[in-house]
Amino acid sequence: MAEVIRFEDRALKSLRDRLGAAEEARDDAIAFARGHSGATASIHHAALSLMRCESVPCLFDTIVRDWARLLEVDHTAVALKAGGKAYRIDEDGNHLLEPAWITRAMGLGKVQMRATNHGDPLFGKIAARIRTEALIPFEAEKGRLAGLILLGQEDSLPLDGAHGAKLLAFLGETLGAMLVRCGRG
Repeated sequence: MAEVIRFEDRALKSLRDRLGAAEEARDDAIAFARGHSGATASIHHAALSLMRCESVPCLFDTIVRDWARLLEVDHTAVALKAGGKAYRIDEDGNHLLEPAWITRAMGLGKVQMRATNHGDPLFGKIAARIRTEALIPFEAEKGRLAGLILLGQEDSLPLDGAHGAKLLAFLGETLGAMLVRCGRG
């Protein structure tokens, strides 16, 4: 006589496994969305802080004094080429740089995010402490004023990839537009 094979137990276990995987994927998607939403809000707050400025010095002061808090990073600075000269503007003031350093760092023409054992030399004396960095290019006045926004973190952090780079590029574009506006005023 034929024996009846019971598939219910195996089917039920398979459905439970699939449900567990779906719930885990849902939780991951929610966590990503919350993190992305927070990053987007931080970027928007940083951009709005620039829009409140009425002078070029105010723009740079806002970046080096306020953005670390707004963007939740350890260090912020600006590397700037203007009139054949180059400068790093950071919380300690203005420092002369070799223009070639900025040209080299801007070589890719896009946001560069990386984990590192030593930050880019453009960070100056704090470069040795930088473990995660973002170099964000900006340009104003058809290239007569150009440079990089420097964001540095002393911890090694996972990088957000294309989404994060687009958000950071928005900050560079905002700074470029504000330099044009404030430079005319």
